[in-house]
Amino acid sequence: MRIVVCDDETAEVELLCSMVRAFCEERDVDAEVRGISDYKRFLEDMAKVRADIVLLDICMGTHNGVEAARVLRRFNEECAVIFVTSSREYAVEAFEVSAAHYVVKPVTPQKLQEALGRTRFFQTQKKHLHITVDYTELRVPLDDILYLETVGRKTRLYLKSGAFVETGMTLARISEQLWEEPRFLSCYRGIMVNADYVQALDEEGIILKGRQRLPVSGKRFGEIRGLYHEYLIRKVRSGN
Repeated sequence: MRIVVCDDETAEVELLCSMVRAFCEERDVDAEVRGISDYKRFLEDMAKVRADIVLLDICMGTHNGVEAARVLRRFNEECAVIFVTSSREYAVEAFEVSAAHYVVKPVTPQKLQEALGRTRFFQTQKKHLHITVDYTELRVPLDDILYLETVGRKTRLYLKSGAFVETGMTLARISEQLWEEPRFLSCYRGIMVNADYVQALDEEGIILKGRQRLPVSGKRFGEIRGLYHEYLIRKVRSGN
């Protein structure tokens, strides 16, 4: 595993790298941890060697870490981005580039543990959706679902792999398993979207990671946008 820490303050880079190494050692995880304190060198490094996890400061002098994450997403969509910053100003914008977490400085071992624990590399117990397909029960990881859609009398689950699964269960019945999962939003009649994969939301629709567009209910747009932003803010607060 390759983990990169980028902050324009050298002391912060060294501290974070030390904390990350200690976290990995505690979990017996073999990881290469590298610190970078220059914005341009960070992007050059990311273009040459793929990183699995990036801890990225948002305010780096005249440069913006959110913009750096947008550039990173062009050639590495699977990298887990964790923003580390002293400001909440860019919270919603940060999660629109599919950030795994958002940690407010000062960073503590507890905050770092929770942030890294949100990435797929350190998750031990994933939540699943239980569905029936051709009389066989399947367990689909919630993290793998982009959105769900009613198609005729069936429900289709579109996965991040590009594949889909169809079940005879209704979306209403499936949603009973998701009522404690605020990341799944009912954005249009017969469609529920995983907010973790939303890159943009406006009155014209929802743009998912990969630029796919979904419709959004015009009558409920204000409510949907409010729920989406509330979910993002909840993710931010969980990093305190």
